[in-house]
Amino acid sequence: MNARATPIAKIICRCVTVTIHTHVFLNQFREIHPISLPKGVERILAYVLISTESRYMTDVLHELSAIDSIQEAHKLYGAINLIAVIKSDSLKQLKETLTWKIRMIDKIRSSHTLITMDGA
Repeated sequence: MNARATPIAKIICRCVTVTIHTHVFLNQFREIHPISLPKGVERILAYVLISTESRYMTDVLHELSAIDSIQEAHKLYGAINLIAVIKSDSLKQLKETLTWKIRMIDKIRSSHTLITMDGA
């Protein structure tokens, strides 16, 4: 073994330490700067770009259409297979929709959310 090589235990320890420090920092930041809607913004409009296998597009589209806060959902062609439009009254409601409804759909490989706050 190379004397200058970093043992895997040290690498794992460093990654865990960085993760813990980042988590603590973000929680402290949220306490100081609570996330809320800017003045004049009544609703949040979010676009969720979803990647899935082509054979599951129709199944995922059907599951998305059952979620109340999703206003529209469409098939796309390319690296992104589906797009869903969410209208939400609060960031908390948006987070719940993303975390507990969309991300729980088994056949979704990945998603990317674009949030607008322009008085939607």
